[in-house]
Amino acid sequence: MAIRALLELLYMMKQDEAGGRTYEDIETITTDKSEESHGTHTSGIAAGSIVGNGLQGMAPDADLYLCGLGNHIFDSEILNQVSSIVDYAKQQGKPVVVNLSLGHNTGPHDGTAAVSQGINNIAGEGAIVVVAAGNEGKKDLYVHKKFENASSKDVQCQTIIDGSPFYGMIIESYYPANYYTTINCYTGQSAQMQFVVVDTQNANAVVCESELIDIDVNNNVSIGDLSFNDEFGKYFKFGQLAETTQNNNYVSSALNGSNNKYETVLKLYMIPGTENDSQRYLLALRFYGTQGDELHMWSDAYSIFIDNGDNAFTAGSPAGSYNDLATGKNLISVGAYSTKLTWNSIVDASGNTRVSKYDNEMAQVGTMADFSSYGVDPNGIWHPIIVAPGHGVESAFNRYNFDEFTYLMRRITNEVEKDGELYRYYINEGTSMACPVVTGIIATWLEYDPTLSPDDIKKIFEETAQKPEAYGTGIAEQWGPNGVIDAYAGLVY
Repeated sequence: MAIRALLELLYMMKQDEAGGRTYEDIETITTDKSEESHGTHTSGIAAGSIVGNGLQGMAPDADLYLCGLGNHIFDSEILNQVSSIVDYAKQQGKPVVVNLSLGHNTGPHDGTAAVSQGINNIAGEGAIVVVAAGNEGKKDLYVHKKFENASSKDVQCQTIIDGSPFYGMIIESYYPANYYTTINCYTGQSAQMQFVVVDTQNANAVVCESELIDIDVNNNVSIGDLSFNDEFGKYFKFGQLAETTQNNNYVSSALNGSNNKYETVLKLYMIPGTENDSQRYLLALRFYGTQGDELHMWSDAYSIFIDNGDNAFTAGSPAGSYNDLATGKNLISVGAYSTKLTWNSIVDASGNTRVSKYDNEMAQVGTMADFSSYGVDPNGIWHPIIVAPGHGVESAFNRYNFDEFTYLMRRITNEVEKDGELYRYYINEGTSMACPVVTGIIATWLEYDPTLSPDDIKKIFEETAQKPEAYGTGIAEQWGPNGVIDAYAGLVY
């Protein structure tokens, strides 16, 4: 049975106990997500069973408690399910380690988001939560700028929003979007913001600018209602998602009571105007504020920040690309390094194989995966806290996601028959894969000492992990403060 089918099965059984679904309903289930194998793969890495092919998980004898999140993953549901897992473990008198191979790039990134706070409070002695650091280590999605000008009327920071890596994405309205993105901004004091349209082929010349927008308490502005000093529609038109009448182009700001920061959310869904078919014109943001204040700004990875070769603008950086969900002080963020770049892929039903490899010519075994997110959060915590294999990892494949065309992907690496069932395994990459490696290893540590706390785990990393200097070159910050997890050395310690 596919892992996600099992998740739905568990969920429906819970409903039945409360007088909801019947067992006849459960009996009809095959899988609730036939086009995905992510949950199957990550669960297999953490605790896949021994089937004789050497591809069992890190903790193959561990009990699995699986939660289905459905097609839409909401923070509230993540928090509810983590709480459910930990509560169940306590009822059974067992320690637990929770794997979260999911997350997002928007948010305060300081552990004060409601879901991060909630999960952080659940984690503790005998309850460890492990979170993927993210796969945006090559994206310039983060801007950090200290305001230096003495006058609040002077521009303190300006940056260009570039959606060009994502221009090929077709939205439901069948328009190629200049922007289909969410951006979160944080300042310590109230400030002002302005939209500017710049000509990227003419030294970032300003062709259009908006009125100033106040960043203060409970300010909500539709971009379509802003006045511009030129005809904005020549450069951008507002898109609309087909399934909703919601305004998809707005600016909303409020004082965040959790961290006492002014939080501004920008929602953009814009398509090229009549004079912008080549996406020559891009939106820029200007910020005005108090000297000494700081701006922290993240995109959702569907846009990046650039300076277009102009020092008057601030470029974005990937050194802040870590998952917002991973920033609670009791949580453990995991980065990925490369362990396999070539593999024998099964290419047809007869079991014929051929050598396959990653296209990334820069990758080397033992070096950091270039996609692995990293950075130091506003609390001074360096992410990822630990690094594990996440580039070239073999694990279980969802059988309901398979047809003969799957062989053409050249990712299927192993097929094994057990108890009359054919099980397939495939290769994948991401911090989603590194995360359950760490989850499974911690499960074996908890078997020895079920009282281990998040601080204990971090101390084990500090004392036993293989330091980054022992590995390949690359961006040193991507390795985090500890380097690569050492399962055996940690157990001995």
